[in-house]
Amino acid sequence: MKRLLFKYQSLSDQARYGNWPISLVILVAGLALTIVSTAWLKEDVEAQAKHELALISNELKTRIEQRLNAHALMLRNGASFFAASDTVTREEWKVYMRNSRLERILPGVEGVGYSYIVPKDQLPYHIQKVREEGFPDYTIKPEGERDIYTSILYLEPFTGRNLRAFGYDMFSEPVRRNAMERARDNDNAALSGKVTLVQETDENPQAGTLMYVPVYRNGMRAFTIEERRAAIIGWVYSPYRMDDLMHGILGRWDSTEYNRIRLQIYEDQSLTGDCLLFDTQATSSRVAHKQPRAFTYTIPLVFNDKKWNLSFSQPKRMIGFFNSKVIIVFGAGVLISFLLFALFLALSKAKSRLLISERLAGQLRESEEKYRALIENATEGIYVVQDGRVAFANKACEGITGIPVNEMTGLPIKEFLDTAETERLYRHHDDLIAGTTHSLHEIFPIFNRKEERRWLLINSVQINWNGSPATLNLATDVTRRKEDEEEISRKHEELERLNATKDKFFSIIAHDLRSPFNSVLGLADILMQDLPDMDTDQVKHMVEIIHKAVNNLYRLLQNLLQWAQIQNGTIPYDPRLLHLRKIVNEGIDIVRESALMKDIELTNYIPEHIRVVADSNMLQTVIRNLVSNAVKFTPKGGDVAVSAMLTKDNNAQISVKDTGIGMSQAMIQNLFRIDVKTNRMGTDKEPSNGLGLLLCKEFVEKNGGRIWVESEVGKGTTFHFTIPEQT
Repeated sequence: MKRLLFKYQSLSDQARYGNWPISLVILVAGLALTIVSTAWLKEDVEAQAKHELALISNELKTRIEQRLNAHALMLRNGASFFAASDTVTREEWKVYMRNSRLERILPGVEGVGYSYIVPKDQLPYHIQKVREEGFPDYTIKPEGERDIYTSILYLEPFTGRNLRAFGYDMFSEPVRRNAMERARDNDNAALSGKVTLVQETDENPQAGTLMYVPVYRNGMRAFTIEERRAAIIGWVYSPYRMDDLMHGILGRWDSTEYNRIRLQIYEDQSLTGDCLLFDTQATSSRVAHKQPRAFTYTIPLVFNDKKWNLSFSQPKRMIGFFNSKVIIVFGAGVLISFLLFALFLALSKAKSRLLISERLAGQLRESEEKYRALIENATEGIYVVQDGRVAFANKACEGITGIPVNEMTGLPIKEFLDTAETERLYRHHDDLIAGTTHSLHEIFPIFNRKEERRWLLINSVQINWNGSPATLNLATDVTRRKEDEEEISRKHEELERLNATKDKFFSIIAHDLRSPFNSVLGLADILMQDLPDMDTDQVKHMVEIIHKAVNNLYRLLQNLLQWAQIQNGTIPYDPRLLHLRKIVNEGIDIVRESALMKDIELTNYIPEHIRVVADSNMLQTVIRNLVSNAVKFTPKGGDVAVSAMLTKDNNAQISVKDTGIGMSQAMIQNLFRIDVKTNRMGTDKEPSNGLGLLLCKEFVEKNGGRIWVESEVGKGTTFHFTIPEQT
């Protein structure tokens, strides 16, 4: 027994901690191999970087030398242009430079100009002559007394920055003068030292340099230094902003390679910032400038008697251990070593756990079978939802949803419970998973596979299912209870509607029936008392009023009878093919006398050919009520017109339009509601109860149409309704 307990304890420890000794040996061996591989790769990367730096450095040096020689040749051609003529005018120089297409052949050049030597005694004459050419503000800059003056006389393109250089005496500045004297004495192109060009502004300032080629007087010897100094009359020169010049020479190299290789150009051996002419990383951050350099390769570039030093360097992060290849190999080696360590450790743990799990599986299986039998035989639906899908459902769920048990597992919850309240159902489960609530108790309507609606009371709690959060749900069918509640609700609504109808009847009986009766009784009393003293006209007037009141009373009783028949469902409905114009004429004739009394013109614009299918009595009632209302609410001298048109959906649209007092939007919204009182007096104090419009709506809809109104206060009203056309 003790040996069994010891063996089980040993397996338990190994399952918890794994086989550490062998795992550590694998880790150490892997890390050692990684270090050796990384060291070898680092040496190889550094050797390749040195070789690449040397190749690129010599390539760029050659490219710069070739471009400088091309610039010198271009300036020599300009000097030859002066040598070929006694004089070169400003326009001739402009044409010459334009045809040279300098900006296309040699990009990055600020321009090409001519600096002319002005003897001290000819200074006033020279200034006056140039001013007469159209430059009234021309003068030689800087001002001051000196033995020799020079002036930038021509410079193309003569626009933008170059306008600032016009008239500048370059011989007055030591650095420029040194280059001009070397060009004069040696009869070749000479580069100046580092200067700030007069073309420079405060925006993006750059280091500058200039190249000069001498121009000697035609016919004079220029073989010795003394002869050249005597024959010199000026210089053809070109100013360079170093960044622009080098971008023109390097092309796209400085934008694609500067992160790997940095190029700096200095004008002497000191390699200090004061002598720096160009830097490919001049616009980079200060942090980038301070990054340590692994290799620096400096080579001289000699142009005639001027020497530049080209310094090429690579950052440490690009080579050695900081090279991406080295880092990847080192990182991959370390990662693989730890992965092998973790894998072996996990395998040893898994093996031990497997032995333990096999021993526990039997006990767990027996326990599961007991609980499964209990759940499977439950009368309530029990199901588990995990990640929005059914993870388990018992047999009772089949009776609720109509879905076979073998099809339930894996179904999305919205297919398992087909409900119109999908969002609430998902929120029901999400709240439990998120822990915002511990249990839920809600009712959902669903449709089973037979499209039968069922109501489920769902009680849910959060559980752990196979190591992940899920919801355990108990579904109780409460369909019978919900149907009883809905039936009670329908009965309640029907009772409220009947109460509203009853109230409408009582209102009409209490008010609208009483008024005509009171009128008739009052007039009858007057006739009984004063008849002997009344003449024929007075009696006739009293009888007309009684007749009018009786007619109103008759129409009201007729409307009440029809309304009662509608509510009871006993009104006869006999749709037939009708001649629309004839029906409308009959309706107009009924109210024509009322219209004549108010001098209102009634017009029937309905075409002869329109036939409709409707109940004759209902259609005539609608026409009579709408025309009667139009006459009632139109002042004397107004117009009432009835028209019709055929619509695309095989309906006849009839319109009753008046020029009456109109209605507000608030009244229009309540016009066809029985529970809102909308009646008002006509323009001649005619009574109104609103029942006629309710009848119109019921009759139009009974005949398959619809009714609506357009109106504006003070501008009249138009009632439209549709009736099916003959098909």
